[in-house]
Amino acid sequence: MNTHRDLLFFSFLFLLTPLAAGAQTSPLLKVHEVRTDAGGPALLGTVDVDWLVSRGGPFALLGVVRDFQGGDGSPRAYSVTATAAAGAMADLGAALAAVRIRNRNDHCRIETPLGASVAYEITWFGAQNRTTRIVVDPEAGTSCPTFVQTFVFQLREIRARMLRDAGVVVPRL
Repeated sequence: MNTHRDLLFFSFLFLLTPLAAGAQTSPLLKVHEVRTDAGGPALLGTVDVDWLVSRGGPFALLGVVRDFQGGDGSPRAYSVTATAAAGAMADLGAALAAVRIRNRNDHCRIETPLGASVAYEITWFGAQNRTTRIVVDPEAGTSCPTFVQTFVFQLREIRARMLRDAGVVVPRL
């Protein structure tokens, strides 16, 4: 995971994407997710996606998804830029506040079913160049606290809502 390179790429995407006049484009949250979904020994799909949300609601998603359960397993690339609805941004703000993102710098793992794995690098960008990071790594020595696991699943739900609101369907997300 090369956060700096990914941020430069997304910054470039935002420059190419016309945004509503006056919309803020300073970053709020960047999530890099690498996930393998499995049901017992059967591989169901893989996800490698970057999601950047800016203050004010503009967001970008770029990823590659393979769906073996509902598709043929061929890699599909997705690139989405849109503006999140106020309700989704409020939910994101509430999730960030609940996990106390300003005070986080975690490195932990989330237990997954046999054959599955999950890795996240979640970076929050605060005022005055402040950043914090939560890294969920299958190789980490400690399990993530329940509230961090809940936060990760909330982020997935909020991202799905933002994509739905934008009229985009991405399997496995």
